[in-house]
Amino acid sequence: MRESGRPAEKWCRARFLSSYHISPSPKFQKCGRVFVDSQIAIEIISPLAVASAQIKSIFLVGDWRGEAELQYVSGLHSTTGRFLGVSNFTKSLGLAAPTSVVLISCASVNCISFQEALDRAKEVTSQNQPTLLLGNGFGMAYDPNIFSYQALFNSVDWSRTERIQQVFAHLRTWDFELAIRQLDIAANVADIYGLIDSATGTKASGVLRDDAYFLKDALIRAVEQRHPAHIFEVPANRLLRTAKFLRNFGQLFTLNYDLLLYWTLVQPASGLTGYFKDGFRTVEGALEWTAFPNLGVMYLHGALHLFQQNGRLEKIKYYQAEGGRLIQQIAERIANGHAPLFVCAGSNQQKLTHIQSSVYLRHCFRSFESSTGVLFIYGLSLGGPDQHILDAISRSSIKHIFISLYGAPNSPGNQAIQQKAQALAHTNSYRNLSVDFYDASSAELW
Repeated sequence: MRESGRPAEKWCRARFLSSYHISPSPKFQKCGRVFVDSQIAIEIISPLAVASAQIKSIFLVGDWRGEAELQYVSGLHSTTGRFLGVSNFTKSLGLAAPTSVVLISCASVNCISFQEALDRAKEVTSQNQPTLLLGNGFGMAYDPNIFSYQALFNSVDWSRTERIQQVFAHLRTWDFELAIRQLDIAANVADIYGLIDSATGTKASGVLRDDAYFLKDALIRAVEQRHPAHIFEVPANRLLRTAKFLRNFGQLFTLNYDLLLYWTLVQPASGLTGYFKDGFRTVEGALEWTAFPNLGVMYLHGALHLFQQNGRLEKIKYYQAEGGRLIQQIAERIANGHAPLFVCAGSNQQKLTHIQSSVYLRHCFRSFESSTGVLFIYGLSLGGPDQHILDAISRSSIKHIFISLYGAPNSPGNQAIQQKAQALAHTNSYRNLSVDFYDASSAELW
């Protein structure tokens, strides 16, 4: 956390906590503006001086202990995006008087280009190339009609599972992991109350867990069915653009299950064949994983082409002479009852449990936790399902993070990403973790 060089009496420091306390009076108005890093300016203002069109983010300020304790609280109308107004905002918090709250507005974040981000990364460290973490936005950038949750949802045969559809409708989401998490929670509650499913006459918890398992299996099959059939369906010029992007990094981590990254790395024209080592070597005619140090590419949540077979982890081979038809091989294995290594769990704790149960996933996750220097994140929302990733970053020695934003920086989704990232930076302010944001489209993938 860096402070401005302005007069000391006008400036104070700030940090984010997981809880907040309402101050009995707005003591901190005299602090003026709080600089928490080179990009973010937080200004403390009187609640009576709030201009409804200018409020971006609302914070509560807690008891003064040498630092202002800040906690984000949404004060914006869910439809209009405008500030609720002092009276309605305080009522929504259950407060009697607006003077009991100090409102803080957060200045807009400067979104730089990908090239500018690379230039800044070199200023942070010139010794090693940055690390890259890929989220679902990597596949979405290729084709949202294939890799969006809505597209995957629409490809599932729901004819025998009408109640699961109702769960998605109730949650107002296409997100499989969110639905799985809610079903797991409901199953635990049903166990406590001893609930019986009226349709089957059996324990409701068992039915709920069966439905959660169905969703996990449906997601695997949906990804496999929606996926391009073979590598040659991906135009060579699109693969080359993505290969150019990947060459900027020394180590790749991905949370995606699909084959797009793998195809890019093995396509001879990409120039990346053998560039990012994945630790698989030929053993008795199969590609078997060995825990080599300093791997170049790691699948943190598994992938379609990775299978646990006879106590070892195998990678489906890419045969250029046969058109690279990995999807056909994967479909045949799934049809024979073999599921790919695939982390799809409701809660972060369940994800971690699954990760810890696999030697490969555990190795990859620990490698990510050991990251140093600069981290680029592309296509990750930093939402609730990603908390184990944020926790791993907190345990790492990463100094600077560059996070992609797709579309308008002030969109609700991008504001949520910014708030999560800023909270992460403040939680790790003791080691001077910094965050910048870059325009996802300027990376020119696909």
